[in-house]
Amino acid sequence: MNRTEPLVQFAWNGEQPRLAYSLLLFQVLTGCRWSRVASPGNEQSDLLWIRKSDADPWMVYEISESWGRLELVQPENQRLETACFVRPRSLKPDWLLSMVWMALRIEERLGEKDVHGRFVSGSSLAARLEVERIPWVHRWAESLANEWGLKVDNQPVSKVNISVDVDHLLAFAGRSYGHVVLSGIRDVLHGKVRKALTRWRARAGGIDPYDTLSEQVDLWEGRPWNYFALMQLSRSKQDSGVDFTNHRAQTLWRDLDQKLNGALGWHPSTGASKGARSGLLEQEYRQVSRLLGREVVRSRFHFLAFQPEVHYPILASLGIRDDHSMGYVDRMGWRAGIAVPYPWFDLEQNVVLDFWVHPFFAMDGHLLYYRPTDQPFDEWNKAHAACVEQGVPFSWVTHWRFFSEVDPKWTGWKENVKKMAQWGEK
Repeated sequence: MNRTEPLVQFAWNGEQPRLAYSLLLFQVLTGCRWSRVASPGNEQSDLLWIRKSDADPWMVYEISESWGRLELVQPENQRLETACFVRPRSLKPDWLLSMVWMALRIEERLGEKDVHGRFVSGSSLAARLEVERIPWVHRWAESLANEWGLKVDNQPVSKVNISVDVDHLLAFAGRSYGHVVLSGIRDVLHGKVRKALTRWRARAGGIDPYDTLSEQVDLWEGRPWNYFALMQLSRSKQDSGVDFTNHRAQTLWRDLDQKLNGALGWHPSTGASKGARSGLLEQEYRQVSRLLGREVVRSRFHFLAFQPEVHYPILASLGIRDDHSMGYVDRMGWRAGIAVPYPWFDLEQNVVLDFWVHPFFAMDGHLLYYRPTDQPFDEWNKAHAACVEQGVPFSWVTHWRFFSEVDPKWTGWKENVKKMAQWGEK
């Protein structure tokens, strides 16, 4: 929509912050700016009035009764083409309720969790219907615009957003001398003498296979990717990164932050995530901020071990303003039905937070571990083309260690990612 066009006018009775949030989502997704004006004298609280200007007649949109208990509802309609809900006194789709239900991940409150407390994607309505790759909230917002006679700019978007999780900053240099010596002896006993030498040299101050910062910088071509560093409070099976006290690691984290002009993000560990209510998430946040000498404002959960309704308000209270965790663990697709950053609404406090959710569509692990394929970059290229066709950006997540190309399976990773970064320039 042309930004110079007149504002859309909305009117409703009462405060209704959840309704106001749905209209904020509508604006974010369509670009249709709006303002609230006085209602036309009707005292009903279940109606929304819409018009383009003072001279236009009012259009009426029925508000579902479910708005008051949004955190408990489940959609009865199984056809996402016509939204998840219908309006109370008609068979028309309830676009607004459906948008908020999907964006705030209401189904995850009641859905199955895995052993790590993560939402199981098979419990997602969109995934069950095998339409999780369609940005449904965008489509519903566009349907609203059409219903209200508003123009939406649907120009294709070819942008590629790349994020890098720094789970394993260093392969060997970040381990204790005892660990490195014993592991090297084990390598020798298994006939891997070269690996043992590499391990010992790295710990003694030599080149570490995973230290590829300079090579990655060359791939950016002036446009840094998003980076999120794991600096766990303590090691565990899932949180197996470099010990926080390692001086070489601290220097490298600071160097990366400097290269990113102070934009290095935080990768909250699973331990901190699980202990969020007992203060571990805040403790790790303070640790990372002290190391970087600044307040960190961007995050992406390690292992995607988070529950939006639990962790997002905590992150917002710490000062995090942007989180990049919204995506499926085991499949490609739009977990919230949205492909662009959008604000989060806290249902418990009934307020919009100063906190933006950045969705991603695909992650390297989807096609390397969960659904293996011999040509993953070909599949990601097809996914990018599908996103362009849908008119949304392609957001992809990879991991720091792959750029080392140490494992034969990672051979050619740097060159392929460089090509991927150029897809958005077509």
